[in-house]
Amino acid sequence: MRSLTLISPAVPDLRPDPRRVSDPRMLLALLPLVGKRARAELAALTPRARADAVVRLCFGDPGLAPEHRMAEAAAEIAARGAQEWAREAVQLTGRGMVAGWLRGESLWSVAARVRTPTLVLWGDRDRLVAPRLARRTVATLPNARLLMLPGVGHVAQIETPVTVARAVAGLWGAVDAGTWEDPG
Repeated sequence: MRSLTLISPAVPDLRPDPRRVSDPRMLLALLPLVGKRARAELAALTPRARADAVVRLCFGDPGLAPEHRMAEAAAEIAARGAQEWAREAVQLTGRGMVAGWLRGESLWSVAARVRTPTLVLWGDRDRLVAPRLARRTVATLPNARLLMLPGVGHVAQIETPVTVARAVAGLWGAVDAGTWEDPG
């Protein structure tokens, strides 16, 4: 691999922060007794309400999501939710991620072994993966640089596609020219 670009990478962060979920009931859904009611309430949300919640969580400026894309997202959520395996897949995935973190399976130790020239892009309004983790992420990756994007949320590639494309092209150009230096 010649280079790696990470956009708001999902690095582990076990600090509880209800702002990192699109709906606080998602946290309650994990609990044994209260969870049943929370899961029922979440299941009753319309696909459009779910799409709106995801955009509010992921975009630094939710107004950037055009109406036609919101309608498409709602239709996709409805189609996926109609699959018989959908609910179980979501539950097992969430539980598996949390269980892995609690067992100490750390992406941090894996990241420390990545020597590939790496560009890390992060929006300073990312609510899903805290921007405070950006510097730690870059410090953990032995050959990485950070580009912090002001006013941007979790989906920089959608919110600022030209900026992201230019940054990635700059990474490729530096790697090709041999000017991307490994600080280690």
